[in-house]
Amino acid sequence: MKKSDAGAGEQAVTSSGRVKDLLRQDILRGVLKPNQRVTLADVAARYGVGQMPVRHALLQLEGEGLLEISAHKGATIRRADAKFVYDMYEIRRVLEAMLIGSAVKVVRADELAAIRKAQDHFEAVATTGNEAALLKANTDFHNIINRIGNNPEATRYINRGWDLIHAMRLQFGFGRSRVAAMVSEHRSIVAALEARDHDRATSVAEEHCRAARDDLLARIASVG
Repeated sequence: MKKSDAGAGEQAVTSSGRVKDLLRQDILRGVLKPNQRVTLADVAARYGVGQMPVRHALLQLEGEGLLEISAHKGATIRRADAKFVYDMYEIRRVLEAMLIGSAVKVVRADELAAIRKAQDHFEAVATTGNEAALLKANTDFHNIINRIGNNPEATRYINRGWDLIHAMRLQFGFGRSRVAAMVSEHRSIVAALEARDHDRATSVAEEHCRAARDDLLARIASVG
C-alpha cells in the first residue's frame, strides 16, 4: 500500500468514528426516528463526509443494535416500542442470571469489594435525581458482575441495543418507587454474592430484570 493510500485509510477510519458518534447521538435523541430509512448519500450530506466512512459507521451501529441494514431497503433506524423493551429485558434476564450464577462460584474478595463500592456509588447517585448518572452507575454495577461471569459473548448480547433502552428510560423516567426498589434489589444481589448463594443470586437477578422491565413498560403505557 502506498503511503498516501495508508493515510487515506486512516482518515476514513477517523471520519467513520465521528460519523458513528454523531449518528448515535441523533438516534438516541430522537432526531432520527424509529423506522426512518437513512441512505449513504443523506448521511454523507448531513455530516459533510464521504460515503465510505458513512458505510463503516452504519455497519458499526448495526453491530450495536441501533439500526438494521437490508440488502433491499438499506439502513433503517431500529424500532423501539413496548415489544422491543419486553424482548430486550427477557434477553437480559436470562443472560444476567447465567452470568451471576457463574460469578457467584468464583468471585474473589477484591471483586466483592469493587461490587460493594459500585453499589455505594449507585446509592449516592440515587439521591441526586440525576437519571443519566443513575443509569451509568447502574450499568457500572452490573458490568463488574457480568465481567466476573466471564462469558464475553453473553455480555455482547446483553449490551447490543441497550443504548436504546437507556434512551427510552431517559424519555419516560422511573416510577415513583422504582429507584428505591433498585437500591434494595442491588443490596440483595450483593448479599447473595457475599454468601455464595447461587440460587438466591440467580433468583434476585431475574426479579431485578423483571421489575425494571415492568416499570419501564408501565411508564410507556402511562403516556401512550
